[in-house]
Amino acid sequence: WCGYSFDVIYNYYWYPPWAWDEIVNEINNNRPVLWGYGISGWGAHAVTIVGYTDDDYLIIHNTWWMGLDYLDIYELDEAWLYRVYPGGGYGFDVKLEEPCGGMGLEGDPYDENGCYVVWRAGGCYVIVWDNHGYTGGYVDIYFSDEGGCPGTWYYLGTTENDGVTWICISSDATPTTSARIMILGTTSTKEVTEDTTFVIGVKGGSQHLNIRTPMLKNEKSIVSGDGSYGSFQIVGNTDPELTDGDVTPDEGTPDTDFYYYVHYYDADGDAPSVIKVYIDGEGHDMELVSGSPSNGTYGYGPHHFEPGSHSHSYYFYCEDGYGGNDRLPSSGSYSGPTTNTYPELTDGDVTPDEGTPDTDFYYSVHYYDADGDAPSVIKVYIDGEGHNMTLYSGSASNGTYRYGPHHFEPGSHSHSYYFYCEDGHGGTDRLPSSGSYSDPTTNTHPELSSGDVTPNEGTTDTTFRYTVHYYDADGDAPDIKRVYIDGTPHTMSLYSGSASNGWYEYETTLGVGSHNYYFYFTDDYGGIARLPPTGTYSGPNVEQNTDPELTDGYVTPDEGAPDTDFYYYVHYYDADGDAPSVIKVYIDGEGHDMTLYSGSASNGTYKYGPHHFEPGSHSHSYYFYCEDDYGGTDRLPETGSYSGPITNTCPELANPAVTPDEGTPDTDFYYSVHYYDADGDAPSVIKVYIDGEGHDMELVSGSPSNGTYRYGPHNFESGSHSHSFYFYVSDGYCEIRLPDVGSYSGPFINTPPELSDGDVTPDEGTTEDTFRYTVYYYDADGDAPDTKWVYIDGSPHTMSLYSGSASNGWYEY
Repeated sequence: WCGYSFDVIYNYYWYPPWAWDEIVNEINNNRPVLWGYGISGWGAHAVTIVGYTDDDYLIIHNTWWMGLDYLDIYELDEAWLYRVYPGGGYGFDVKLEEPCGGMGLEGDPYDENGCYVVWRAGGCYVIVWDNHGYTGGYVDIYFSDEGGCPGTWYYLGTTENDGVTWICISSDATPTTSARIMILGTTSTKEVTEDTTFVIGVKGGSQHLNIRTPMLKNEKSIVSGDGSYGSFQIVGNTDPELTDGDVTPDEGTPDTDFYYYVHYYDADGDAPSVIKVYIDGEGHDMELVSGSPSNGTYGYGPHHFEPGSHSHSYYFYCEDGYGGNDRLPSSGSYSGPTTNTYPELTDGDVTPDEGTPDTDFYYSVHYYDADGDAPSVIKVYIDGEGHNMTLYSGSASNGTYRYGPHHFEPGSHSHSYYFYCEDGHGGTDRLPSSGSYSDPTTNTHPELSSGDVTPNEGTTDTTFRYTVHYYDADGDAPDIKRVYIDGTPHTMSLYSGSASNGWYEYETTLGVGSHNYYFYFTDDYGGIARLPPTGTYSGPNVEQNTDPELTDGYVTPDEGAPDTDFYYYVHYYDADGDAPSVIKVYIDGEGHDMTLYSGSASNGTYKYGPHHFEPGSHSHSYYFYCEDDYGGTDRLPETGSYSGPITNTCPELANPAVTPDEGTPDTDFYYSVHYYDADGDAPSVIKVYIDGEGHDMELVSGSPSNGTYRYGPHNFESGSHSHSFYFYVSDGYCEIRLPDVGSYSGPFINTPPELSDGDVTPDEGTTEDTFRYTVYYYDADGDAPDTKWVYIDGSPHTMSLYSGSASNGWYEY
């Protein structure tokens, strides 16, 4: 009964049985009865009646020694009855309507549906009571977290008697399994000093608790019946947890779409009442993107930044509606993302746009950064090599940068460049965005030296050679390369060294008289060289000359093997009496000096030989050429060449064979031979002649000029046993036979004979009977039998022809 107060009404009964109906009525209404009585031989005593039986026994609680006991009402001499009314009114069981149902007065934490009633710290609940239609006055609300024992009730406040109010449990309330709410009704005038939410600690939450309890109808402040809800539970709140906070991407420009994510988990199953990301100190609500509200990922975005700030920070914060909260990280902030507006490069240029390698060239570009960042790197890349630039005008973040003077090494005319910058925050730019600008153009003028003409005098048949040395420091070959002879230009050719550092020549004959010359070269990049710088060189002096003559050229013999000794002859004649300075025979394009064979040097026959050829080439050509050392020349024939001689190496045959070397006419026979030609010639014809009939052969291994050739399969007609063969080949120039004469023997051919219809007659008899053995003999080749025996009991006996031919007839014994 802890926590309850009672009114007691005294009734006096002189004889206990008179009170039986009153006792039964009180017990049936769940109200115990205080009973004072007297027993013969005993003094007066008081007990509590808590029940009765059908045979007129009272169930009593005896406070002396017995505990619960049974008492026969007729044993009592007299009695005093005290009826006890809890709260002075009509008691009702207190019920919890929400969220789970009611609970009994005995403190059982489970209701009739098996639900355990729990209020959670940090939550708010609605209590509802039955005012029995009495709407006037007020009620006082009390709370106990120690089972309602005396001294544990705390006044929460007063509200109008409208049957409902809010109760909020502080998030740091002490967990308990024996909390109680008490409602005291009154009709007295009372001012409500708070709103109708009674806070056990602080306000918040939205859960409801319904309590039904009667209102007193008297006008004094007393407990309203059993006016408390007993032994429900208050549990603590588990703080939510934030994990896996992130922002993606982790870098970008201010207008990049940034998204923030965090995972929220609440062990109590609470969705967040507040969940935010604070970006640079400013909070933004997040929304569930995956999972459940109490165990899911929340996101915010897209988020954009203002230009100018590169480094950012963020943290996450949440509340669960029950006083629980979390922050990620627990203190401070995460760094990120990094934002940056890329710088811009414009108006890139180089001045001047052409010059020599040692000209002073200057490169400039305009740099602008919307964030106000000066460049951490700004360079011009000239022919792939970077050079730092410096501020030339304007501000560091919005100004013109320049590099120079820059010089080039000789050798390259066309150059390229581009600009590159970084702002120190990951921002870069390149101008142009890809590739390079072309410019400037540079060039070093070429140089001419050692100009000359040789010989410095001669005849009209003399070939004069003009030479000069050309050098270009840039490595440029000349575009124009001329010698001007008597004012007429002639193009020269490189004969020694490299095109940019070498000797050039021009050869020509000249008319009679004195001549002059100068050299003129350009390098195709505007560079010019002249030698001499002004005027001309004198020379050469030219007189008349008679050309020599070549006649009667020939080679002997006109055909043979490559190692045959071949000799070449030609007759030379010069009307001026000049011996040849050069006289050659050109065989297959290669020159060979000739020597005087007969006559005089200016009117004689010249010879070259012996000359041999390499195997492999059959047709050859030759011509003769001479010079007389005064510019006179001749060639025989004037154009083209003479044909001859013809050379050839005969092919060779080896390893002749037929396989197998014997068999029947139906056996597959194969003929093979190895062919080799030192000139590399494939055979134009290669055959095997079998019994005088030729058959073409085919290459089966090796190369056409050094390989094995085969013919087959070949079969024979029945009747002939001995055969012959030989091989024949031609390379188009030479014919070969193997063997040189005659033929090879083979293969040997034979068809085995056949026996059939063997018999003996009669098949039985006496020793006096004559028995006749017969058999049929057949040979496809037409051969008569050499041996013709019948074996009787293992002994051979010669048989005789008695019908047909010897190769196709009947034999008997």
